[in-house]
Amino acid sequence: MDAFIQKVEFAGGSIFGKPSEIDGWMYGAGVAVLDGHRWNQLYMVESKMSKN
Repeated sequence: MDAFIQKVEFAGGSIFGKPSEIDGWMYGAGVAVLDGHRWNQLYMVESKMSKN
C-alpha cells in the first residue's frame, strides 16, 4: 500500500488520509487522483482482530 500511495503522489495526486494503523489489525490511507476522485484503501488482518 505504501508503494501505491507514493506512486499516486509522484503522478500528481494527493494524500488526504495519511497511511496509518488502526486498532492493531487494519492499515489504511486515502488518496485523491488527478480527476478529483477520492479513493480509500484498507488492508485488514482478520487473525489479529479482537474476538470481542
